[in-house]
Amino acid sequence: HNKINAILLPEYFNMTFLLSKILWILFAPFNLILLLIILASIFSFLNFILFSRIFYLTAILFFLISGVIPSGAFLMYQLERDYYNQVSLPGTIDGILILSGATKPYLTKVHNQISINSNGERLIESAVLIKKYPKAKVIFSGGSGTILDYEFTHSEAAKIFYQNLEIDSNRINFENKSR
Repeated sequence: HNKINAILLPEYFNMTFLLSKILWILFAPFNLILLLIILASIFSFLNFILFSRIFYLTAILFFLISGVIPSGAFLMYQLERDYYNQVSLPGTIDGILILSGATKPYLTKVHNQISINSNGERLIESAVLIKKYPKAKVIFSGGSGTILDYEFTHSEAAKIFYQNLEIDSNRINFENKSR
């Protein structure tokens, strides 16, 4: 029994992580809208017209908020407007912690070249900081964000990125178990 669990659930396979992935499938905006339309159709078929209309109207409202109105971009703008480029860095620092999420590990592995996503500024700015603070300890924290393909991690993709920029990757502690 323990051997089967060891094969199916690696030691760093976290149930909270798995639950978050499953819940995201259910509650992602598009999927939620689709679920509401399916429920509305079922209630319509069963002649529960009031419930059917409520679900259709809720689906339309969610669609307008998440798909038509640029609510996400507007909220991000509001947040960034107040804090963007207002960082004053000290002369010396002891350490730099870089969080993953900027790479696409699967595509990096398949195409044998670094593939970054819309969070690429994490890597770019970290390279600037690493060069600016040569005595600082550097930790890159990045495992895999997928349920099944956890063999090639964000840390491994980032290592390729730093090597391409001729940054000494031996100076960076790459942690690859986080999710």
